[in-house]
Amino acid sequence: MAFTKTVYSFEVKENTAPGTVVGKVGTVFEALTPIKYSVQEDDGENLFLLSPFSGEFLLSRSLDFQAQRFYILTVVVQQGDSKVSSVRVYFNVLDVNANPPVFSQDTFSALLLEDTVVGTCFLALIVSDKDDGDNGALKLTVAGGADEGMFFINRAGSLCLKTELDRERQPFYNLTVTANDCVQPVSLQFTTTANVIVVVGDINDNAPSFVSTKTISIPEDTALHSVIMTLHAEDKDTGSNGEVLYYLNNTSSGIFSIDNRSGKIYLDEALDREQVDTMTITVTVTDKGSPRMATTGNITVHVEDVNDHDPKFSQSTFSLTVREDAPRGTSLFQVQALDRDIGTNGQVRYILTQTSPFVVDSVRGVITVKEKLDRERNSNYTLIITAVDQGDIYRSSTATISLTVLDVNDFAPIFTPQTLTLHVMENEEAPSQLTHQISALDEDLGINSLLTYFIHTGNSDGLFSIIPNGTFQIVHSLDREKESLYSVTIIAVDSGLPPLTGTLTLHVIVDDVNDNSPEFSEEVYNTIVSEGCSTGTVFAMITASDIDEGLNGEIRYSMENLDVPFAIEETSGELLTTKVLDRETVAIYRLMVIGSDKHPTQPMSSSVLVTVLIGDINDHGPQFLNSPYVAYVPTEMAPGSVVCALRATDEDTEMNAELHYSLYGQSSDLFSIQPYSGTVFTSSALWRTEAIVVNVHVEDAGENPKFDVTTISIRFQNASEFPEINEKHLGC
Repeated sequence: MAFTKTVYSFEVKENTAPGTVVGKVGTVFEALTPIKYSVQEDDGENLFLLSPFSGEFLLSRSLDFQAQRFYILTVVVQQGDSKVSSVRVYFNVLDVNANPPVFSQDTFSALLLEDTVVGTCFLALIVSDKDDGDNGALKLTVAGGADEGMFFINRAGSLCLKTELDRERQPFYNLTVTANDCVQPVSLQFTTTANVIVVVGDINDNAPSFVSTKTISIPEDTALHSVIMTLHAEDKDTGSNGEVLYYLNNTSSGIFSIDNRSGKIYLDEALDREQVDTMTITVTVTDKGSPRMATTGNITVHVEDVNDHDPKFSQSTFSLTVREDAPRGTSLFQVQALDRDIGTNGQVRYILTQTSPFVVDSVRGVITVKEKLDRERNSNYTLIITAVDQGDIYRSSTATISLTVLDVNDFAPIFTPQTLTLHVMENEEAPSQLTHQISALDEDLGINSLLTYFIHTGNSDGLFSIIPNGTFQIVHSLDREKESLYSVTIIAVDSGLPPLTGTLTLHVIVDDVNDNSPEFSEEVYNTIVSEGCSTGTVFAMITASDIDEGLNGEIRYSMENLDVPFAIEETSGELLTTKVLDRETVAIYRLMVIGSDKHPTQPMSSSVLVTVLIGDINDHGPQFLNSPYVAYVPTEMAPGSVVCALRATDEDTEMNAELHYSLYGQSSDLFSIQPYSGTVFTSSALWRTEAIVVNVHVEDAGENPKFDVTTISIRFQNASEFPEINEKHLGC
């Protein structure tokens, strides 16, 4: 009996469910007796169960292609108890796509310099799939995390660079990589992903670039060594490739310096905008990469003006002339002051610092006539003009303008006074010798003030004449009894165009002959003045009269005495003091006062005696004679005994010289003093041996009393030492 096949081979998918019939063996001939199948050899450990009667194989448990791909069994057939035949049975496990691809790690990382050559493969992606055939064949792709075409995976499973890198544009990539098996249809495929972090390593491929301003403005008075600006430069590289250093080129000429690390630029020399108002600083910034990369740039420094210059006039003094009839608003001159500063610091305004008939345009500096001029009132002006800039703290300078006002014939001749009186003695023997210079004032200058004089009216009798220079003459002798007053009109004409005139009325008074002397109202004057009066005190009036007319009757007073402290007012006759008087020095003065008429050539006079008594005031105090006093007295004295007789004097008179004595002080009660004589007595019986000092006071009786003090030193001696004397001769 034989099997139907010499070898059996069955294919079983690894996902076949247990209990499924997966194969069947059979014999060629049918036996009359029952046959029985059995597994003689089995490397599957009963994975496949053989039905002994039907010859069918049932799967006892799940298959795993990855664990074992095929199995070999030996099957025998028995008829009765004997073995009839055997056969090999092969079970091939067919792979089913049951396993997804597996990466060796969930996240891969790689460092890739940004100058890596395109096409470089830099990371091997380790991935596996336990399936077989198409189920285990894998396809790797970059699914995301980078621009399309940036990376690719070659057939060997390595990640490769497809386009150039730029760290400054993107410093790293977070890629998603997928692994797909090749099962068809696609819907049955397994897909697995992994992350790949690609860090782009920096190379020094970027030069630093300036990001700070390229233009700055600083005041010209900026303090030395101060920071005028801080440069900022950026380098897109990292590390030392991105660290920058700053350098100044030689174009700064030492005016500036820079801190290489911080970029702070310092001012090392003083600025002067008026010399240089714009400067260019050439700055180089380099990185620390290898090789280094550098960028050079220019910083424009504008020097801002500060108000450090005064306005300056072209000259310190100006001289101008202007006609006095110049109308208001006439422009005379334009001054100009220049200020080297700019802006408001250089804007100049003009000011006239004193009041005058001129005004200056504050902006243009034009000097203009403001008020009507009058050369005769003021022919010269000295103006101080100030130029002031408009800085916050203004600066200024001044110039002097000398203005001369030119004359025009605008003043008529003026007689001062307009009426003149001329006295002429009657019966003059040579009247033609009597002349008088007539003079008018014309405040104009030059030919405008050249005057000619004429008699206009009042000379019908031809008694007078005047020459062009103004000399007035009396041609004939005058008779006061016939005419005592003549009124003559004189005209003065200047030489200007047109000529101007002035008029004088001249009164010629004919005076009589001086034939009377002054007479005083009294034959003798007696007066008194106090010695305490102040200088200039009027204390008497002397009067006299003269019956003549005019000057002959006018009296002038004077004194012959020159060394006296008095004076007389020559017109009124008032006597007044000229010095401080002292009655104690001189108590009476006798003055000779003279009254003279005012005849110009032959005055007549008379005199009178004036007696001046000096009245006393209390201006001297009493004074003790022989002060201080010492009195020697017996040791024992009866009441009323004379001790001493004191004497004081006072240079005043009357009450001012009436003296009153008194005692005061310690021990003064032991004695008494006669108040008017100054004699000192004992007040009671006295017996002493020790000396006593008594104070004495003397005072005058003036309205404002004055006084003096002294002391008496009373010394006691034995009575036997004293002779007997008359009391009236007793003294201290």
